[in-house]
Amino acid sequence: MTHEWIKSHPDGSAHLPVVANWLIGATSRKDWILDAGCGNGALCRLLQERGHDWLRGMDIEQSHVAAARDADRSGFGCAFYCHDFLAEPVGKPRIFAAIACMGWAHTSWPPDPDKARETLPRLSEAAKWYIAPRGYLLIDWPTHAYEFTPEEVTSRGWIQFNVLDAAKPVYIFRRE
Repeated sequence: MTHEWIKSHPDGSAHLPVVANWLIGATSRKDWILDAGCGNGALCRLLQERGHDWLRGMDIEQSHVAAARDADRSGFGCAFYCHDFLAEPVGKPRIFAAIACMGWAHTSWPPDPDKARETLPRLSEAAKWYIAPRGYLLIDWPTHAYEFTPEEVTSRGWIQFNVLDAAKPVYIFRRE
């Protein structure tokens, strides 16, 4: 699967510096952060440039993971894994202080509101396995996906914490 939306929207990552700055302010340098759907690793690189050391990236697309690993050869120290975040969990449970899910609604082109609506509950449930108690879940919300209500996440054991005003809305939830 290729993400045509990303290719057709060069500003698709314009909100990442705002997300990185928020994560740096909300977590300690020694807290683990997971970029679920990491793509080329841009968010991990931004976090490392801002002094964060404990980073992991995960993406379902091998080509994206390969691109992230190639960029990592410059020495920014993030490990990237090819795995479906929504599938059977891998690794240690509940270790991440924050999980960033940027671009998750762009899993099909053209954007499919029904698929996005079906994926959101699975995403919030999968995050529970990975997230530490009182950890943060950040979800960007493209306005073209469908009309989003935070209750779609809060009804699954999350507390709405904040909304970042970035190039597109980024909703922040905290684990109950």
